[in-house]
Order: sequence, then C-alpha cells, then structure tokens
Amino acid sequence: MTKRYQLAPAILAVVLLGFIASLGTMQREPSYQGKRLSLWLSDLDLMSDSSPQTAQLAVRAIGTNGIPVLLGMLRKTDPLWKRAIIAFNEQQSVIQLPIVPAITTRQRAVQGFAALGVAAKEQVAPLIQMMESEPNIEVRLDVTSALGAIGPEARRAIPVLVKAAQDKNSDLRNRAVAALVDIQAWDQGLLIRSLPR
Repeated sequence: MTKRYQLAPAILAVVLLGFIASLGTMQREPSYQGKRLSLWLSDLDLMSDSSPQTAQLAVRAIGTNGIPVLLGMLRKTDPLWKRAIIAFNEQQSVIQLPIVPAITTRQRAVQGFAALGVAAKEQVAPLIQMMESEPNIEVRLDVTSALGAIGPEARRAIPVLVKAAQDKNSDLRNRAVAALVDIQAWDQGLLIRSLPR
C-alpha cells in the first residue's frame, strides 16, 4: 500500500472533525431568504454562476447583523490540518476534499464590507485595531482592502494606511495605496510620489 493511501484515512478523519467544528459557526450566521451570509458571499466569487447584484442586495439586507461574521472571516488563517488538506488536493486529482482556503474566506469578507459600504463605518475602529495588532501579513492585507472597500467613511484609517504604505512588504504597500485611493478618491500616482521614501 502506498504512503498516500495510508494517509487517506487520517486525512479524512481530520476533515470530518473540522467539518463538525465548523457546523457550530455556520449555525450562528445571519441569513436572508433562508440562505446564510457566507453562502451569499460565495456568490460574489469571480467564478460563481450566481448574480453578484442579488448577492450584494442580500448582504445589504443582512446589514450590520453580519458584521461579527465578517470580522471573524477577516481573521481566518489556515491551521496546519487545513493546509495539509489543501496540499493533498493540489497533489492529486482523484479525491478532492471540499475545503475553503482562508484567503478565499477573507476575500469574501472584503466583498461583504464592499457591499455594506457606508453601513460598515462603525467597524473602522476595530479594523484599525486589527491592522495595528495582527501579526499575520495575509490578514493585514485583507483588512487593508476591507478599509478601502468601506470607502470615504473609513477616513479615520488614513494614518494607519499611510504607515502601511511605507511597510517593507510590497503587497501591503500596494494594498494600502489602493485603500487610500478608495477612501480619498486620490490619484494613485500622485499619492505614491507624495509618500516619504
């Protein structure tokens, strides 16, 4: 028996435990027309066949009741067991275990903040706090995008975004500049030239 097939029962057991643990999270999500917020957000994925306009309307109908879920989604990282399943899926095509990578979950949260726009303005302070305290760069990248997605109502985040625009990580710098442009409707080229070097 090959090593891959010996690991399959252990991987399946881990997936089952992860699925059972995620059931508790799913039950606490607000819904609209019988569909959970996370499912509406998945309809905003680029590859989705569903109408993004309908999904945006649903997210807006859920409104601020969905904020705790969106904030939780922004904090998601892939634990070791989940990274193992993602790697397993990438290494073969026979058995594809259904798993949503944390990056997809965080990007869906950003889409949720974009759909809420001005309605999410009260979340600017918690998002700023996440930017300042979160050690995970990937989470900070998507928090930056969420601030930009809120738009002009996120002006209080300008100082933390200017700081991020000078970070050593080029992805964070680019996202911070894009967020500043979204918040202030600035010319991106002018903004980049005006940042301290």
